[in-house]
Amino acid sequence: MAPHAFASARARDDYRSLSISPRALGDLVGRVGTPDFVRSLGQFVTGDVQADAIHLERVRPDARNPSGYATEWIGSTGDEYALICEIMDRYYAAYCDRDPLFVSIRGATGTLLIQRDVGALTDDGFRKEIFTPARIAQECVISHGTRNERYSLGLARCEGRAAFTLQELAVLRQMSEFLFPLCEMHARTAAARRISTPRREGTPVSRFEERIAREEIRLSRREGEICRCLLSGKTIPESAQMLELKLSTAESYVKRAFAKLKVRTKWELLQWAHSYD
Repeated sequence: MAPHAFASARARDDYRSLSISPRALGDLVGRVGTPDFVRSLGQFVTGDVQADAIHLERVRPDARNPSGYATEWIGSTGDEYALICEIMDRYYAAYCDRDPLFVSIRGATGTLLIQRDVGALTDDGFRKEIFTPARIAQECVISHGTRNERYSLGLARCEGRAAFTLQELAVLRQMSEFLFPLCEMHARTAAARRISTPRREGTPVSRFEERIAREEIRLSRREGEICRCLLSGKTIPESAQMLELKLSTAESYVKRAFAKLKVRTKWELLQWAHSYD
């Protein structure tokens, strides 16, 4: 399967009617605008379509962002909730503006169903930082948009589970007809967990250099080089090869540099560089 593929939700052989429980729908409606909405939304959806994690976001045009859009993370739910939130916070800080699945539907209108085969992703950093920690292997997104905003509901499945079927996609398409109006009502009455921050002028490396100079932080030549490699999108092994260092030596430089900067991960290093004003 391609990294992401559009699918017909009304395949003749797999279509089946969706049976809605008035009580379950009433419970969901009652949680619109409350902190429990996304969790209740997840429970409602997984009653018919299994998922290990569910995410809800809204995208709106924003001229301040180089991508032309601002993404609002409305919330997520799943069994490993703390890990899911940590990963999604990282995603909206560093990856949402260049995620190929969502870039492909920017500006589109109407309802779309998309599947992503995580194993086919060509961006190793993206896959390792966002999908590998929670062992996500399959993702399905149902998305509805107008010229002014687009809501997307993402469902993720861990390794060992089957890909989403056309029958399940048909069910999601039916659900979307009444779920997205509720999502819109919720988003208009509740604060988003996170809004993607428009990127400041300058590259991560140049921002890093500016902050290092301003705060007079003393990094060794190798510590600085390894940080610049990481900020340029390289992994530690790739950085070690580029700098002609042993992997263990490169890891040692990373550890010492991170200690001086008071960061723990490559993602925090990126945030540290962009927090300079």
